[in-house]
Amino acid sequence: MASLAEQFDTDGFCLAESVIPPEDVQSVIPRMDALIAGDYETGVPPHSGFRPGDPTDRLIKIDQPHLSDHMVRSFVSHPEIGRCAAEATGAGWVQLWAVQLLVKPSGSGSGGHIGFHQDT
Repeated sequence: MASLAEQFDTDGFCLAESVIPPEDVQSVIPRMDALIAGDYETGVPPHSGFRPGDPTDRLIKIDQPHLSDHMVRSFVSHPEIGRCAAEATGAGWVQLWAVQLLVKPSGSGSGGHIGFHQDT
C-alpha cells in the first residue's frame, strides 16, 4: 500500500486507517449530539447557520464546534490526526485552522448534499 504522502501526491487526498481509537470516536458522539441539541459545555455557541430546533432530516452543518465543547476540541486535536496530516504533506507541524461538524442523516436525499462533494 502507498504511503500517506504518496497517496496525497498522487490523488490529492489520502486515507489513513484506524487513526483514532474506536472508543474515542464513540465517546465523542454524545457530545456532538449535545451540540446539535444546543448544549454548549463551554457556554460559547458555535459559529453556525444551524440552530437547535432547525430540521434534522437534512444536512446539519455546525462551524467551529470545538469552541463549544472540551471533548470535541480534544477529539479534533488528537495527536494522530496531526501526525497523519504531517506525514501526508511533509509538514514540520500542523495547526488546527477550522472545524466543521457535518451530519448527513440517512435517507436525507438531496437535503444531505454538500456542495463540494459529488453526492447523488
